[in-house]
Amino acid sequence: MAMKRSNHALLLLLLLMFITLTGHKMQQVLAQSTCPSNTQQTLNPCATDLTGANGDPSTQCCDAISSVDPTCLCEVMASASLSAADLAKAMQMPTKCGLAAITC
Repeated sequence: MAMKRSNHALLLLLLLMFITLTGHKMQQVLAQSTCPSNTQQTLNPCATDLTGANGDPSTQCCDAISSVDPTCLCEVMASASLSAADLAKAMQMPTKCGLAAITC
């Protein structure tokens, strides 16, 4: 009888571990990008503004920025291979467009 309880306890422990690990994996899946796959393309009008000497975004760039969720802006910036200077300029673009600053 003690052996049977021991097996049930072990089975219950394994089941709880499985549920915990599965739940953690589901959180990781849900945390993955929900940004549209074309987000980077949407922001293409900002590419020349970012590398230009002027530093002020064009109307087209501001329109593009305003159409993208701030979380997706952060995701694009994180995945782009920007120099530190260009990243700093990119982070300032929304406020230069009169939009809320982003914090990534």
